[in-house]
Amino acid sequence: TRSERSGSEIGSQSTHSGSADSIPFPLHVNSSNKFVPFVGSLVLVDVGNLPIAAHVPRRSAEAGGQVINAFLGRCLRIVERHGGVAESIQANQLLASFNCHTPTPLHQQVACRCALELQAALTGESAWCEHRINVAISVTSGAGLLGSGGTATVKGRLIAGETVDLIRRLPTLQRLLGVGVVATEATVTALSGAVVVVPIDVIAPTWGQEGRSSAIVVYEVVAT
Repeated sequence: TRSERSGSEIGSQSTHSGSADSIPFPLHVNSSNKFVPFVGSLVLVDVGNLPIAAHVPRRSAEAGGQVINAFLGRCLRIVERHGGVAESIQANQLLASFNCHTPTPLHQQVACRCALELQAALTGESAWCEHRINVAISVTSGAGLLGSGGTATVKGRLIAGETVDLIRRLPTLQRLLGVGVVATEATVTALSGAVVVVPIDVIAPTWGQEGRSSAIVVYEVVAT
């Protein structure tokens, strides 16, 4: 019977105590997951205050879904038009990469142009949401790992590295400073004046590579 299964079998189903019957799928990690290095640019779009909850009580879950679809639809069309790849998709956030899967010449410039178009689409006059949205868009460049991972039945795209860690932290800084699109020094140094940027802050990460001592200059992206 189920209750008589060996401990090793149950262990492959769950990593915590309790009935294995409550686990809908195996939780063991697929050892065949593969990762490859990348060097490229990343664009993160974050609309942290997307008002999903505000829609649900007043209307329906369908209304909340329409807001999510409107946000993601705009973002994905623009990213695709610039030759980017969506690496991570959430209801209120999208992370896209450039030059990580296929060669993208001048990927730093391309990423900045994509970021500015995303800003215009999400904050312009063609309102896609009846509430005011606090949009934060970040651009950075560097190296990391790409792959897919998960269980035998559930997989997802994975992207990792200090470049990813950095860009995921930038929306907090942006909202404190009140700027819409920012780029890090790693991106700006490769722009060769093709994009108008203004230095706005210097940050000193306390995470990542042990012994890191160099600060990172952050710029506002103004125009192309």
